[in-house]
Amino acid sequence: MCVKARRIHILMSGCALLMALGPAASSQTRSANPDDLPTVLRGSTSGVQVYPVPNGSAVLRGTGPDPRELVDINEAPWRAVGKVLAVAGALRNMCTGSLIDPDRVLTAAHCLYNFKSHEYFQPASTEFLLGFAGDKFAGSARAISFVVGPLFDPENVEKTRGSDWAIIKLDRNLGASDQALAVDSSLSKAGTPIVIGGYSYDRPLYVTADTHCKILADLFDPSGEPLLVHDCTAKQGASGAPVLVFSQDHWIIRGVDVATGRQNTRGVAVIPLRPGDQPFDPRAKKE
Repeated sequence: MCVKARRIHILMSGCALLMALGPAASSQTRSANPDDLPTVLRGSTSGVQVYPVPNGSAVLRGTGPDPRELVDINEAPWRAVGKVLAVAGALRNMCTGSLIDPDRVLTAAHCLYNFKSHEYFQPASTEFLLGFAGDKFAGSARAISFVVGPLFDPENVEKTRGSDWAIIKLDRNLGASDQALAVDSSLSKAGTPIVIGGYSYDRPLYVTADTHCKILADLFDPSGEPLLVHDCTAKQGASGAPVLVFSQDHWIIRGVDVATGRQNTRGVAVIPLRPGDQPFDPRAKKE
């Protein structure tokens, strides 16, 4: 889900299926834009109260009604969601992530890779802002390390898309003990209702979510890793957003959103932490 257009090649039941996803989705790697970097990112303190955002339909200029809604960042499951910010000089890469433990964040692996320098961002230059909303956030922490999906290759994303997930280890705990979301790596069947919400580029200061969408198909990338195709609306910046399912009176993560289609109405998610997965530190591997 990078700014450059990409196409994802997917194999299903031994037959090659080409899915033209067009402008790759959701993370945005670009020079700093003052409109996207409120004062809270330039030295304001954390731990402030984040006030509820009123519900309502987001309307994008020139495109008419949009199914995404502004959500209340104080309520489950959104209170576990935050903005992932990776910095290298004037370059800022902004994505979405979610707490899966008080000191661990789940996001997309490509969000941690600098496609200009062809190197991963330094962990110390990567920050997670929990409950980011407007000019406030509920807590912040820096990364001390991160691991990516077992087969992920940032220079060959199309072939290793199913491993496009990462876990960031934070330098301190964030949130309440019951705030983190559990991950269920079960394969979701077509028709499963899901919710996806993140910090899309057109509303970068708030979480907007498509709450009425579903899984369309479960496929496999060329490396054999599973993918979930969905019909949720998501845009650049929502990379790393959790694919959420409501099960037995609580929310669980079934995937990580990583790519979107030409009209932002079809997307691809990956399934993290499957049994037998061996995520690795890509920086240590290179060294």
